[in-house]
Amino acid sequence: MSQALGGKRIADLAAFITTFDRAVWLAAIKSDVSEKAMPPVASGGKLFKDRQGDDNDPVITLVRYLEPWLAAGRPGEVFMMGGVAAAPSTQADYSFPAEVGATMSNLGNCIPRKDTVAASASGIMERLDSDFAGATTLPPRLSDTDLTTFNSEALAGTGVIAFVPTYPLWSDGSGKLRHIRVPKGKTVKFDKANQTFEIPPNTRFYKTFFKKVIDRAGQERNRKMETRLIVSRPDTVKEDGSAKNNALFGTYVWSDDETSATLANLPYRDGTLFADQVLTYITNEASYQEIVDSVGPGASGYASNLDAAFKKALAKNPSLQRHYAIPGRIRCEQCHMGSSTKDFILGFNPLQVARRVDHTGGTYEPTGEDELNQLQRLIDYGVISGMTSPADVVVLENSQGTRKPRTPAELTAQGYMIGNCAHCHNPRGLPSVTKPELTAVLDFIPRPDGGGIFQFPLDLMSPVRFRGANGDVPIPYITPSLHDYPVTTAALLRVDNGEDASPVANGASPVQLVSTWTPKFFSGGTCDSNEPDFIAIKELRGYCGDRKSGPSYIPAPWRSLIYRNVDAPFPYIDDFVPFPHMPMNSPGFDCRAPRIMGEWMVGLPAIRKNPNARTTPEHAFSVPRSTHDDGSSENYAQPYAEVGPADTRYESALNSAKDRLREYRGGVRYSYCEESLSPDIYDPVIPDGGSVYRPDPERYLTESLGASVVDPRRNDRFLPRLGIPYHSHWFNYDPTDPPDPWVPRRPDWRAIVVEGKPDSSVPQGRPLNSQDTVSRKLLADALVEASLTKELETFSTTEFPFAAWVNKPECQGKLARFRAQTADFRKGSNLPAWMEKLSPDEVIFTDSPGAYLFRQVCINCHGPKADGKGLQAEALASASEGDARPANFIAGLFGPPKNPGSNYINTFGPDPIEGKQNAARYMAWMTLGGTLKNIPQDIINLVNSAQIFGQRRKDLSLVGGNEKTTGNMLQIAKGLCSTILPSPAEHSFFFQDHQEALGKSSPVEYYPPFNHERSPLIASTGDKQLWIELCSRFSPAIVRVYEVTPAFIGLSQMFYAAGDKLQGHADFPQGADVLDHNQKIQTGVDAAANFYPACVKRSQTPEEAALLELHPLRRDLRMPSCPDAFLANGTMMWQRRNPTDSQLDNVRRWILRGAISAGMAVFSYFDDPNRMPLKPQYNQCELLK
Repeated sequence: MSQALGGKRIADLAAFITTFDRAVWLAAIKSDVSEKAMPPVASGGKLFKDRQGDDNDPVITLVRYLEPWLAAGRPGEVFMMGGVAAAPSTQADYSFPAEVGATMSNLGNCIPRKDTVAASASGIMERLDSDFAGATTLPPRLSDTDLTTFNSEALAGTGVIAFVPTYPLWSDGSGKLRHIRVPKGKTVKFDKANQTFEIPPNTRFYKTFFKKVIDRAGQERNRKMETRLIVSRPDTVKEDGSAKNNALFGTYVWSDDETSATLANLPYRDGTLFADQVLTYITNEASYQEIVDSVGPGASGYASNLDAAFKKALAKNPSLQRHYAIPGRIRCEQCHMGSSTKDFILGFNPLQVARRVDHTGGTYEPTGEDELNQLQRLIDYGVISGMTSPADVVVLENSQGTRKPRTPAELTAQGYMIGNCAHCHNPRGLPSVTKPELTAVLDFIPRPDGGGIFQFPLDLMSPVRFRGANGDVPIPYITPSLHDYPVTTAALLRVDNGEDASPVANGASPVQLVSTWTPKFFSGGTCDSNEPDFIAIKELRGYCGDRKSGPSYIPAPWRSLIYRNVDAPFPYIDDFVPFPHMPMNSPGFDCRAPRIMGEWMVGLPAIRKNPNARTTPEHAFSVPRSTHDDGSSENYAQPYAEVGPADTRYESALNSAKDRLREYRGGVRYSYCEESLSPDIYDPVIPDGGSVYRPDPERYLTESLGASVVDPRRNDRFLPRLGIPYHSHWFNYDPTDPPDPWVPRRPDWRAIVVEGKPDSSVPQGRPLNSQDTVSRKLLADALVEASLTKELETFSTTEFPFAAWVNKPECQGKLARFRAQTADFRKGSNLPAWMEKLSPDEVIFTDSPGAYLFRQVCINCHGPKADGKGLQAEALASASEGDARPANFIAGLFGPPKNPGSNYINTFGPDPIEGKQNAARYMAWMTLGGTLKNIPQDIINLVNSAQIFGQRRKDLSLVGGNEKTTGNMLQIAKGLCSTILPSPAEHSFFFQDHQEALGKSSPVEYYPPFNHERSPLIASTGDKQLWIELCSRFSPAIVRVYEVTPAFIGLSQMFYAAGDKLQGHADFPQGADVLDHNQKIQTGVDAAANFYPACVKRSQTPEEAALLELHPLRRDLRMPSCPDAFLANGTMMWQRRNPTDSQLDNVRRWILRGAISAGMAVFSYFDDPNRMPLKPQYNQCELLK
């Protein structure tokens, strides 16, 4: 089935058997809704009702075949209409006879005797070992592997042994049966000194997933869903130092009748195989059979009647059918790349196979009687060698050397992390590879040299996540605090930028919502409120539960990053921080995770740093920042300090911890579990006219939008609106691009970037308004005016001084080669202030402006390798249910890798020069709103507030250019250029403050105005100089004209230094003096050296002349007078008195030109493929080669 119509595709017969189902595929074929019907109505299809009565209609004929095939359980190979399908030829038998099923446990149906293990003389073991050793792909059927039955005794004969990990991964509550098959004659070798395993290459690991269902006899049974297979092979190291996976892996999808399983091979967008897949299954086969019987098989209209009856039953009982997600290849790689054994294997290491007694050693799932001696059996079977007894395995409590668990809850948290978190959070895992700053911070794999969480410090803050509008509030990984950080005033106005943070009103439209933070308390009253409004009472009860007194806050460790991440059924953003769903890539939501992590950190012995601070979250502790230091507020990022056993306050700290735990457990968040709404993996909604929640694959309802949600456990209360999604929601993740030839994501690019037509396409998630239309027209004009000149290209790719290297003992020799370059930079005149302050022995860190901009802006989503795999890519995908994906620059616009640059020349050319210009404009356009995907403003804010050489931009709320239309990833560039001009268009702070300061005739403290103490430009690094040049040097040079008269003092006009020749306008005279951005007098306007040309109007009267000579502009800055002829005949950009709309547009267009130059600078950096990968950062000298 082709993807050309409707966006769905089934590649081949095997995929058809495992993919085509009644709920998704057949429902679309039989749909009477024009937006869902397949084939699409827009492409010539019809509604199914319109096909009725035509027996020759091909779709009717297709349904006539599909209905009985589905009813028969989707048999493979051959299906006989009206008869019995012939089963495929196989020696496998996956049935569960009564005697097998009755004795089934986590280890199968029996414990094999030692003498039966690998005793088969059939030669099958040797053949499969040989096949897998030479394999480059997995077999198409599970029956072609080692796993041909679930009879444990039969499997043991061919060396297939069941095992169960001590600390298992949670997967939507699925049951699992795991097997290992070591190649004959090989063993898993135990390294006692390092407490690790060395797994032989081509060892096979099988994991079969089951879901509980009720069979036709009314008995509970395990339904087989998928069997995953990994053929382990050691990782190798790539040239860039990253790990290369060599293992084979995939999953086999079970047929509806569970007699066979076929390798999943749905394609990604780029045509590669093993994409995410969703299955549907019936949870109660007895109930479903009643529906079938009620319709009457064989009766006229049976198929349509059955479909209608099934829909009716689902409306009453949505749990009759559930969805099951199979993560695809990309998700598998994301999780398994952090394998502790460096071979793609997770869950098989000494700590995992050494089973523990229930409720000991940090276990969180029960241990069966037959599992306790599992490790000894594996030794006896010859699966594991190098171990004299299970006692050789260091238990979890002692796994971290002198660091011991402070509490039992810390031990349990560590156990949970082994199974669910450590495979990512270690030096080889995805977060560390994506953000190297995390490598030395988060290593959850227990080991004596620092790995693990025992004695995890309370003052350890995330190096990559910061709260607040300015991104300047650190976030601790753990905290004992039960209160959120104080964000607002009593009136729910943010203390950092003054924005309204009030909860959205009931029934608000999603497009109206711009929420930056949601209170974790009810703003309408306290728990003892006797509000007559029934709705308000239901809201209040949602926060207070049964508590009838005290403040209405919900106690939980809200300040903790770890807690927030595991208490996220679906990714969300709060206080400008994205909180991902953890464990990553796991469908559903493990309600135990936030409780396990919460109990760990809340129960730590600790005391408040400020015991006198008020902690009630309602208005009492939400105070303006100006009073944060008066002792009334817990305004510390981490308000608690740890107390050790030797401290005299230890007993008191333990008692306080008990009190906090009691409070935490009594809160409504502690007991919340999404399954009260629906056990499905899709977000549930209440359909119009319905009364129960049902999963909806096509609709995700963010928690804070729309009307309040009734708590299904208590219909007298709503679920509290905390800004956190109520429920998980699976979406198929496909970050790939279509196969070559590459095409731009906006096929209408020529009309905008070449012809200058306004972009009229509607962005996702909101309609265009009049302001959008004007802004888009201005952007199109600016793009056509802009050009990637040789000067801009050279500037973008030439080393630029930015900061001082952070010197480390191991870097002395590595930094020596930069000392001559540093000396050259220091020889120049007009050194920036930051460089003048360097000590003589400091070495300057340089980078090209293009690389700097990529690192500061683009890397967040596009990743350090520019392949679309940045830290925010997952948040972006989640916000759009997988629809928005960052571009892969290397393979796309600047690809293909084997012939770099040919993609953009072929697309935007064919002339190479023309192609390069258009491609540079296209890239700038896409970063300034050309993308139509919904990019949350919070993600853009993260980009804006990113650290610049260890510092952050100040007061981002004062920065102009903050239009919130579509994905504007260079919003910060617009804001900085607006500051540099400064922009009078939107009455920006820096323009207004400059005018007011000049009007007071007091000494000019900040000149030019971008030198203001609250400027977002970072003067202590090269950031400030870079943006001054980037915004000014490659845009039309602007002469600022000041005026000092009794009637007005300030900036009164702006002129283009180069006049409009078509209008006969004059240039600024080259022999005339003008003030520059360094407050020095220059002759003429040199756009490459003077980035703030300014002069003052000549006085017209003696009174004005006297006033001018006394004003700081002339007295202190010695600002020259403007040439009269230039003011009379020059081309005016803007004037203070009654500026026209056209003049204000001139201002906006100049700002856009600077932002476009930033986009073109990044383009220039990528245009040479030899510039990748990025050089080590200023604080990573140890990585220099």
